[in-house]
Amino acid sequence: MTYAVHSKTWRFTYEFHLSGPYAPLLQASGTTAKRADFQLIHEKRQIRQFMEFVLVREDYERTKPHPEPYLTGLMRFGATKEETLVVEDSNRGLNSAVAAGIDCAIVHNDFIK
Repeated sequence: MTYAVHSKTWRFTYEFHLSGPYAPLLQASGTTAKRADFQLIHEKRQIRQFMEFVLVREDYERTKPHPEPYLTGLMRFGATKEETLVVEDSNRGLNSAVAAGIDCAIVHNDFIK
């Protein structure tokens, strides 16, 4: 199943889960960026501290839209597809999540237009 989420709604939901009654919500990041690039892009943002782990390009062989990045994440979490929700901001990521058989929420932004 695919869900559409407006970015302001997601930001509120994200902040709520980080501090609300459902915390801790296990989260990770999967990106096609290389590790050095990911660290440079996110060094001043405060989101990394909330992630259990980050999967970067060096952590898997095939990139999105192949399902491997999300299947690797599931293995690393020890989670099932049924208990997982992917939040994506790109069509490649959406296709990757769907191919992996994982529910996906889309955050609308300029990447998916």
